[in-house]
This record gives sequence, C-alpha cells and structure tokens, in this order.
Amino acid sequence: MLRNGEADVVTSVSKTPEREQEFLFSDQSIVVNSTIFTVRVGNQNIVQGDHTTYDGITVGMLENNSKNANFERFAKEHSFTFSAVYFDDQDELSAALQDGTVDAAVSGNLRLLDNEWLLKSFDSNPFYNCTRKDRADLMRKINTAINEMDLHDPNWRDTLHDTHYSTD
Repeated sequence: MLRNGEADVVTSVSKTPEREQEFLFSDQSIVVNSTIFTVRVGNQNIVQGDHTTYDGITVGMLENNSKNANFERFAKEHSFTFSAVYFDDQDELSAALQDGTVDAAVSGNLRLLDNEWLLKSFDSNPFYNCTRKDRADLMRKINTAINEMDLHDPNWRDTLHDTHYSTD
C-alpha cells in the first residue's frame, strides 16, 4: 500500500538494504521486535533453559514469518529437533497452543500473551517508521515528533509496549 500511494506511513518496519533503496526510514527506531518462544501456562514438560526438554516438540508458527528462521537457528544451536505447524494468523496460533494442538509457539514479541509462559526471547531487531522517498516532508515531521517524544518522555516506547502487549 505504501508503494502504491495508498498509505502515507507504515510503522514497525525493519530496515533492509533493499527497502532503503525504495523508502525513507525514521532516524530512530520506534519499537524493538524480538522472536519469542512460549508454552501454555502450566506446561511442566518443557522447561525453560533445559534444551533436552525441547527435543521433538511440535511448534506453532505463523506462515511466512521471519521469526521461523530465527527459531530454526536457535534449535540448531541448541541441538534439538521440532515439528512445525503453520497458522495464518496469531489468533489461530494462540488457540492451537491453548487447545494442545501444538506444544509451543514462536512469534514476535509484538503480540499479547494470554495464558502463556515465555521460555526465550532472542534476535531483537529495531523497527522504524517508513514513507515513500517522495515524502521527505512527512519523514521530517515524523523525526521531529520522535525527538520531541524522547525529550518529554524518554520511556514512551516502554509505556506503549506495556499498554498494548502487557498481560496486566
């Protein structure tokens, strides 16, 4: 939509060399996105940090999500195998974890955890605001706004994260 002019700004975008060729990015990140690995509350079979308990589990993942490759590297680094089951959206993934269809879930940390224990958070990447290159005027306003927010409330990123993604 950004490319076609149907949107002026896209938030929470990771910078890549290819994207930087086509779009403008804010000077500062607005959020950090990490890969998270979770289990349903009460699961005593998969123990945080004990990678031997991870071996052979069924892991729910979102279809075509970059976090999947991060988890595959994590599994290889810690010498355990898993079977992946793919879902179209986060609601389906969460439901599958709760009903026992999968033993664990892999996603980004920008989702509300409900009745889940966090086993591991890793591969953090900053996300930025993004506009078309012909909207340098808009990007200047975005950069000014971020600088003002940082000046007046240096914790605004944490506040927004807690407001939208905290289980409290």
